[in-house]
Amino acid sequence: FSDDVRDVTVDAAGQIILAGRTISAIRGDMDGVARLNGTDGSLDSSFGSGGTTTIAVGAYGGITNVAADPAGRIVLAGINF
Repeated sequence: FSDDVRDVTVDAAGQIILAGRTISAIRGDMDGVARLNGTDGSLDSSFGSGGTTTIAVGAYGGITNVAADPAGRIVLAGINF
């Protein structure tokens, strides 16, 4: 297993949003997002599956940036080639 955080932002509600890549023998390369509670840094269980969600971007791409708009929507940017 290997995890790599590529970008971090804080939304208007004070939640911490991490974006990056996780690699496992079972699922392979997956990019993902985790949201943490701003008060104590624990995973926000109301987000995704237990505070995280993964996205299949492809072997030659990945999430490079994360932002949150004023409405609390998460915006991801990345590369794929």
